[in-house]
Amino acid sequence: MGVFMHESRGDDVPSLSGRTGGRSTVDEFEKLRQRVPPRVMHLCPHDRIAIERTTRILCACLDDGQERAFGYGSLFWLMLVGDNADPQKIDKHRRELSEFELWAFVDPAFNKGRARHVDEARHIIKAEVDHLATIMLSIFTIDEPKRFRVEGNQYLTDRYEAGIVLYDRAMDGPREPKAQARFDRITAAAMRLPEPLRSAFAWYRRHGQGMVKGLAKCTRSSAKEEMHLAQAFGKLLGCIGEDALPHSLRPGTRNHPSHNLNLYHRPKDFDRMLAVSHYRRALHFLETAKETLLKDRLDVLVHHAAYATEFGLKAILLKAGYDDHSIRWQIGLDLEHALLDAVGNGLREPSPDLMRLIVPLSRYHSQGRTPEQARVVEAAMPPDEVVATVCALIRSVGSVTGYEGLPADTG
Repeated sequence: MGVFMHESRGDDVPSLSGRTGGRSTVDEFEKLRQRVPPRVMHLCPHDRIAIERTTRILCACLDDGQERAFGYGSLFWLMLVGDNADPQKIDKHRRELSEFELWAFVDPAFNKGRARHVDEARHIIKAEVDHLATIMLSIFTIDEPKRFRVEGNQYLTDRYEAGIVLYDRAMDGPREPKAQARFDRITAAAMRLPEPLRSAFAWYRRHGQGMVKGLAKCTRSSAKEEMHLAQAFGKLLGCIGEDALPHSLRPGTRNHPSHNLNLYHRPKDFDRMLAVSHYRRALHFLETAKETLLKDRLDVLVHHAAYATEFGLKAILLKAGYDDHSIRWQIGLDLEHALLDAVGNGLREPSPDLMRLIVPLSRYHSQGRTPEQARVVEAAMPPDEVVATVCALIRSVGSVTGYEGLPADTG
């Protein structure tokens, strides 16, 4: 690994335009202009320009798939790491130039000409970005993230896991034939989306998803926009096929769709969209529980009440910034754990009725959902009170997230 900060140089340095050649290269750079800024929408416009420009410079200099790059190995992906990759840590009142830490991942052959690569890149960064921001560049080989974990280097592992991918050669191009075919399939599927889903997806691809810090409420219109966007992604994931999912840069998440840059600008966008989907699923299970109350089916009623509680609480956690992967591993079906975390992230203090229900309902949900366990829930609270208690919880979730008034997901 090498770490490089560009330093003061004279004005006689290469320019980005000097590295661009034929029409295909210009086209790829124009695509990067469109694709990079939405991935860093939490930054101010000034800083987004700096990151987008730096990404194009590094791709021009370090990716041997480009017509006028140096060769000597390939740039596989580029990441923004550190505090500026975390929307919760951005200092929007900073007056001095921002400092950004970028990690470039290359194949081992890159080391043959690394000094030449980086020297040229930092000269161009000096000329074209230095007045916008300070860029710190680290070079890693593509196998080093695994070494972070094997050697127990938690500092580097955490920065890697929390980083924002600015460029991924497999998806941002120039693409190999199989990758291009997958990209074309996703593009065609997006064009077939019905309105208003197609417009919502097109807007997201151009502008990214607005960052909401913590649990700031959505307006009714923005909640509907989130719903339409979540519906669009649900339809796309259902029709593009598993082979169009990414070969994730983070092995622990395998081929999780949130890491497919053809769909999502950032994994966190997936979680935000999943939040509104979870809320609408909670509404569906709640409505089914109400209908079951009239049919005197205790086991079915408790089953749907448990799922309504799970999806409602997890909607709050996803909206608050949790990710789906950690929720699955750390919380799972433990409703007590989910409630505790939800209270710590904006949900009002649980009522005595909810506290009386949550323990047996959590045990029922996490230990097999058997008829015998359903009767334990009934012993703690009559069925009509179960429905009323879960209904009050979901109303509170809707109020906290801003999703109140959205329809249930019946599909």
